[in-house]
Amino acid sequence: MTTLLVGARGTVTLPAAMRALLGIKPGGVVIAEQRGGEIVLKPARVVEEAYWDDEKIARILKAVEPDEELTAKLEKKFGMKFAPL
Repeated sequence: MTTLLVGARGTVTLPAAMRALLGIKPGGVVIAEQRGGEIVLKPARVVEEAYWDDEKIARILKAVEPDEELTAKLEKKFGMKFAPL
């Protein structure tokens, strides 16, 4: 257990060894959770979400040679017919 001081603005500094062990880097995100009379901190895993709109998908698909075998497998798996681009 480690004792931490709370600064005037409510900030605490996690010890370097603890940050290293948990993979918390400067600018990293930590989740604070209140459980009863305790505060639990845990490292957050931030995952970037890719944004794909119809135009972007169409550009990518136009750049790829059609694969009839793969198309047939996908149509069978999803139960739908894919229109050629």
